[in-house]
Amino acid sequence: MRKQIFAAAVAMVSVGTAAPVLALDVAWVHSTAAAQSEQRVKAGFEAWLADSSSDWNVSFFDSNGSGETIASNIQDASARGVDAIIVTMADLRASTAAIAEAAAAGIPIFSVDSGYVDGAIVDVTTNKWAMSAIVSPYLLDHMGGEGDIIFLRMASHHGTRKRSDLMEDILREYGDINVLAEHDIDITAFFEDTTNTMQDYVARFGTDIDAVWAPWDEPAQAAINVMAAAGLSHNKTEHSLRRA
Repeated sequence: MRKQIFAAAVAMVSVGTAAPVLALDVAWVHSTAAAQSEQRVKAGFEAWLADSSSDWNVSFFDSNGSGETIASNIQDASARGVDAIIVTMADLRASTAAIAEAAAAGIPIFSVDSGYVDGAIVDVTTNKWAMSAIVSPYLLDHMGGEGDIIFLRMASHHGTRKRSDLMEDILREYGDINVLAEHDIDITAFFEDTTNTMQDYVARFGTDIDAVWAPWDEPAQAAINVMAAAGLSHNKTEHSLRRA
C-alpha cells in the first residue's frame, strides 16, 4: 500500500518523469465534468497515463457543481478503499470531513484548482489574485477608464470568487466605470444561466453595454454569443478572465 501511495504521489507531482508502474485504483471526482477546464485536465492526465504505460483503473464521478455531491463522492471513494483520489475545479468547503476521513485512512488526495484544504497532498492551481490583477485593469484601461459594464461573478468556486473579489476592489479606483448589473452565476448550469442572464441584460440595456467582465472563459463565450446575436459585439468590448 505504501508503494502504491508513493506511485500516486510521484505521478501527480512529477509531470513528464518516469514513475513506478503499478496497478492503482484511482477515483476522479469532477465538480462539473462538462466544463472545458475539467476536460483539459482529464485529457492531460490520460495522455500521461498512456505515455507512462501505467496500468491504472480510473473511475470518474460527476458532481454536477454540487458541493454536497463532491463530499459524497469523496466518501464513496474512501469507502471503496481506492489508492488515490483526484478532485478537480471543486468547492471543497463542504468536503473537509470527507477529506479528513480519507486522509485518516491513508488515501492521498490531490486537487486541481480547488483551493488547498487540510488532508490533501497538494492543490495544483494558478494565482487567482494575480490573474485578476493583470486582466481586470487591462479591460478597464482598454475602455479608457469610463463606460458601462456587466459584472458576472461566481461565488461558489474559490478561484472565480477570488478573481471577482479583486475586480470589485479594482473598480473602486475607476470612478467613471459604471456597473449596469451584477450577477452570481449558477455553477450547476453556468453556460445556460449566463446565456439567460445576458439575454435579459441585452434586452434591458442594449447598446449601453460597453463591456462584459466574466470570471472564466465559458461564461464569457456565452455572453459574446448573446451580444453577437443581438448585433452588439462588433463595436463593443468583451473580455474574460481566462484560466491559465
